[in-house]
Order: sequence, then structure tokens, then C-alpha cells
Amino acid sequence: MTDVQWRRQHAIFEQGAMALRQCPVPVIAAVNGAAFGGGCETILSRDFVYAIPAARLALTEVRIGILPGTTGTQQLPLAVGERRAKEILMTGRPFTAEEACGCGLNNKLCEPDKLIDEALATAREIAENTPLAVQRIKRSASIAIRRFQTERDWAGERYPRVG
Repeated sequence: MTDVQWRRQHAIFEQGAMALRQCPVPVIAAVNGAAFGGGCETILSRDFVYAIPAARLALTEVRIGILPGTTGTQQLPLAVGERRAKEILMTGRPFTAEEACGCGLNNKLCEPDKLIDEALATAREIAENTPLAVQRIKRSASIAIRRFQTERDWAGERYPRVG
């Protein structure tokens, strides 16, 4: 893949992640298996993450000499804290949904046959609230991410040159 092709693809991924973050209603991920690399980064753009105990997650990009390309280096520290994020990002080591729950990346562990029901129950509970209040809470809680856009842009410029 050339730098031009990569930048085009990267822009599409960035737009998708941004659309999820800017969606006025909460977005819930239901993880029923593995979420590695971009799959794990996609989870970072969700407002809530529910997963089955057998789910495994990882940001493995470091193992092939690249950076997570969809703000993983900026959003993960917000979700789990700086030290834990550095460990996850620098080792590329997979971790369990239980570990993700313990460090704040995953909201809830669900039995496989209850995963979708649990996610939908949360969606229904939120939908019972005043829509404008929910939208404003989501927006207010997400404002901190904006300050990391400069770092994201810096990382994006260097992404294809690592290694």
C-alpha cells in the first residue's frame, strides 16, 4: 500500500470513528469474540462496551511496526489510564474481557446468551430519559477527547513511517 492509498484508507477509518463519537445518541458495543487491532480501536469509539467472558481484545499494531491508526493511542489512555494504556499499546499482548472490565475498557461482562439482551436493556433504559439531556451528557463527557486531536494528527502523520 502506498502512502497515498494508506492516507485515503486512514481518512475513511478516522471519519467512521469520528461519526461514532459524534453520534448524538449513545452507541453500545456488544463484543462476542475477538476484537484485535482495528476491532479493538472501534470499541474505543463506543459509549458503552458489553462483552462475553470469552472475548479477547488487543491492540497488536506494535507487533508489525505500526501505530494504532484510529486514535487508539489517544482514546485508550482516557479509558484505562496512561500506565495501563502504555502497557497494552507497547506489548500488543491480548487481554480478556474480564481484564478489560477491571481497567474500565469494558462496562459489563455478560453471558453469551444474554449479551444482546443486556445491551438492548441499557439502550431502552437510556431511551426512557429526556433525549436532550442524554445528548448533552454525551457531548459534555466527550469534550476531553478534543484536546487530543493535535496528538492524533501528529501520530497520523508518522504512522506509515514507523519501523
